[in-house]
Amino acid sequence: MKRPVGVTILAVLAIIYGIFNLLLTLLGLIGIGLAASGVAAVASKYDVGTLAYAAIWDAVLGILYLVFGIGAFRLKSWAWTTGLVALVLELVRNIVGYFISGFGALSIITSVLALLLLWYLFRPNVRAAFGKAA
Repeated sequence: MKRPVGVTILAVLAIIYGIFNLLLTLLGLIGIGLAASGVAAVASKYDVGTLAYAAIWDAVLGILYLVFGIGAFRLKSWAWTTGLVALVLELVRNIVGYFISGFGALSIITSVLALLLLWYLFRPNVRAAFGKAA
């Protein structure tokens, strides 16, 4: 089956977002080192636990989005499941973030986007493209 244009766009965006999350992981690790050493003013705003929490989430989501994006280009059936898991985890992270730091515009936007992308993945033609029964 030919790959739908929407899946191609989603794959490119997933790869970009995956790379972005992995870069955030790197920044989080640097922040952990600075906060733990007490060298930077970072220590006054974020504690090591918060930075570690964010870095772990960013690493997991970054890897999942990269895997999904690469698999979506090839229309692998496992990629559909990987994308589903990544989007659900994104929603979970945003919900947890609501309780930790309150509602933020970015969290609301990413939650809405994740819900729209979940809806898209469940469209019959998209499921069929990935070899999933409708």
